[in-house]
Amino acid sequence: MTRLFFWIVSYDNISSIFVQASEAYRIATIYKLGDPHEETVIFEMLILTFLACIVANVAAEDIEATLKPYYEKLEKAVENQNIKNAVRLYHGQAVIVKKDMYVVYGKKEITKDYEDVWKKLGPHTFVLSNQTYEGTDDYKIAEFNFEILRKPDRTKIVEGRMLHIWKRRGEKFYIYHEQFELKQ
Repeated sequence: MTRLFFWIVSYDNISSIFVQASEAYRIATIYKLGDPHEETVIFEMLILTFLACIVANVAAEDIEATLKPYYEKLEKAVENQNIKNAVRLYHGQAVIVKKDMYVVYGKKEITKDYEDVWKKLGPHTFVLSNQTYEGTDDYKIAEFNFEILRKPDRTKIVEGRMLHIWKRRGEKFYIYHEQFELKQ
């Protein structure tokens, strides 16, 4: 008797897809052939599903912990209106993309962009929400909603969605790609 088996799992981390997919194929093949140890195979499949969920969650928490000090530095630079310290967090080949509007490349242009934007905003701070994290050893990705708030009364100036790709250089990470769009 031939048995059909389908295993559907949602993945956020691309690198784990290949490992889990090849492992799932091996297990599904064993199951389809009717191995006498079917219970063991089914149990192994459940463990793999459980482990994939745990690994993805731990990886996101590790990435969040890795990036936290950088976002704290960015927050301090914004609070103090210190463009120089904010731009230090960017890679030398960094780009900022305002979706459907413009692209800025390199630290010199990023500095000019910060000067223009901060001049319009005045003293401000920001709040992040709905953060998600993923990545590899050399690249970390953070996506989040943001609100920029006027200081000192914290009235909302603007809000939107942002993506940061951080690239490792030596022992530190730098923003390599920043993309954002504002909510209308």
